[in-house]
Amino acid sequence: MKDYLEKADYNHYEISNFAKPGKECEHNKIYWKNEDYIGVGAGASGKIGLKRSENPDDVNKYIVLIKYIKNDILHNQKISRETEISETVFLGLRMLEGLNLTRFKNRFGKDFFILFKKEYGKLLDLNLLEEENGSVKLTRTALFLSNEVFVEFV
Repeated sequence: MKDYLEKADYNHYEISNFAKPGKECEHNKIYWKNEDYIGVGAGASGKIGLKRSENPDDVNKYIVLIKYIKNDILHNQKISRETEISETVFLGLRMLEGLNLTRFKNRFGKDFFILFKKEYGKLLDLNLLEEENGSVKLTRTALFLSNEVFVEFV
């Protein structure tokens, strides 16, 4: 399937997504880069900084929250900086361009290779990760074993 789509000029830009050049889903790329997003409406979720929010799935509950409580958020969760770092790594690895090391250092003020020396070394030895063009990314083999890679960073 991968070879067929690439021969048809589709770009494999994320583990489970292909698109024609310039037609990638920008919405999903925000998730894979673990950037901030807001959730508006019933069933929506959001993440701003270290805070996650979730609106109720039920439209009637959602309306009651807005109308009477003046708040549409059902659940709020504060995550730790360590959780944000971990999630940024494994979500970034979903993108075939990988986790940009400069962007990671600028965002967290930490060096990926120092933080994850053991994990990176293990996965490099197993030929599941590689460094290329300033990014750490999954190898072609690892595309089919991605969850085995991600669990190392959780």
